[in-house]
Amino acid sequence: MTSPKPIQPLFWKAVIPTAAVLLFTLGCLVARNLMVFQLATMYTLAYAGFVFTVGAIYYRPRANSGEEQLPDDELPMVSILIPAHNEENVIGHTISHMLRLDYPRFEVIVIDDHSSDRTSQIVRQYPVELVMRRNLPNRGKSEALNTGLEVARGDIICVFDADSEVSPDFLRRAVAPLVNDPEVCGVQAQVRMYNRRQNLLTQMQDDEFALYNEILQVGREVLGGAAALGGNGQLTRRSALKAVGGWSPSSLTEDLDLTMRLFLAGRGRIAHTSAAVVWQEGVPTFKALLRQRTRWAEGMLRCFGDYAFAVLASKEMPGKLRIDAFYALFSVFMPIMSVAGVLFTTLALVPGFFTHVLPYGIGQEISAALLVAGFVWSATVSLKRDRTIDLWPGLRYMVYILHWAPALACALNNVLRDMPVVWEKTEHLGQDLVGVGLPHRAPTAELANP
Repeated sequence: MTSPKPIQPLFWKAVIPTAAVLLFTLGCLVARNLMVFQLATMYTLAYAGFVFTVGAIYYRPRANSGEEQLPDDELPMVSILIPAHNEENVIGHTISHMLRLDYPRFEVIVIDDHSSDRTSQIVRQYPVELVMRRNLPNRGKSEALNTGLEVARGDIICVFDADSEVSPDFLRRAVAPLVNDPEVCGVQAQVRMYNRRQNLLTQMQDDEFALYNEILQVGREVLGGAAALGGNGQLTRRSALKAVGGWSPSSLTEDLDLTMRLFLAGRGRIAHTSAAVVWQEGVPTFKALLRQRTRWAEGMLRCFGDYAFAVLASKEMPGKLRIDAFYALFSVFMPIMSVAGVLFTTLALVPGFFTHVLPYGIGQEISAALLVAGFVWSATVSLKRDRTIDLWPGLRYMVYILHWAPALACALNNVLRDMPVVWEKTEHLGQDLVGVGLPHRAPTAELANP
């Protein structure tokens, strides 16, 4: 008789908490008790709403950032790492942007990670260092970055994806927090989509990054919370990277994983800068988006399993940081609450369906307040950044965010089936879809002043 397969740590650390959230939601439905669900979501959303509001208030677009550029002799050596797997469509354009950077001391290292196309041939046409990874057992962004780190000479390590576009002053603006504050171990730049006008889906991805993710990061930094590193436009002190062993090869979201390990090691805080902007390609189809977000959701589940309880028990992290970092990790389960919220709101329209609800219509008032808040955040950011009031991103985002529900379901399916951890990169087209006829590059003026 075959022995049963032992439960893996990821199972009880991530899948069981997911089951607990599902059982809580189902229990509220079976008991027809909307009040308990309302209270749980009220406190969760109130916290998020507070952080978003603080972020919207303190958000300063690049044109109004007021940051002074540092003199050349104060700027550290920067090593730019660009991992690339089959990126012939975009790698040349990205390297061209890197070589136009106005910065006194930097190097560009492209790591060709088992490409089967013309990536390496294109890279060799530019005065950059090319590192080849061939015939190795593992392929993935973390392994590629660690390979690049071994040959990098800079005190600051900057990571770009192979589809990146930046303005010439990007590095000068991005390294400023690291130079000015020794307590800062990493910096994350603002992320935008250069093909946001291609279709509605790419526009909503730009809304996600340029609006909601941006003010969330700003709010977290202002409040002493868990401002995080992203996968593109990320800068980290070499000493901090070495102290935590570089990037984790087993992670599907190496940026979130590195963020948590830096916090747990007490290496300092992570700064977010809206003054430095990196433009990347948004995925143009829902199938590609679901594939990308499934990988992100599975990576977030694994990070929750690896770090959530360590964060709560940490003695290296300040209390505010512990709370916000745990919330950031727990947010992977929010799609369940979002779908349940839509379902419960619909059922609440049926007279007498729920036997317990918050009195005086408090639940409806909270929902209305959040709806209004979404429009206010959108209007505030668009007014500061574009000098015009745009409410559409607030409406679009409320629909767009629901895509996380199927992504989380697919990620849970991978975990339950004990699928091997495989880093599946997002395909970069480097051009508009046939027939769209819209410019996919960020206009030069917007690169300089988004």
